[in-house]
Amino acid sequence: MAQRFDAAYKIKRGDNLGDPEFWNPKFQDLDLRLHARELDADNIAHAADELVAAGLQRLDQTFAPLIQQAVADANAAAALIADVEAILAGGIDDGTF
Repeated sequence: MAQRFDAAYKIKRGDNLGDPEFWNPKFQDLDLRLHARELDADNIAHAADELVAAGLQRLDQTFAPLIQQAVADANAAAALIADVEAILAGGIDDGTF
């Protein structure tokens, strides 16, 4: 955005600095510019929030199945260990030995 000092804010000889017609357009221009920057900041914050949400969703989609499979494998391993312990203790006779 171009600088506006010379066109909008520079005080010229003969300007009546107490005149609302002098200051009001300048303050209105400043207010509009500040408001636009505040909206830009809100848009950036919103975009960052969307990016974080998309990243979390991607992580969830990627790792949730892996975690579920690891839990299922751990449960199967625990059941296998329990069966082996039972066989070694002589508690199960399935006829294979």
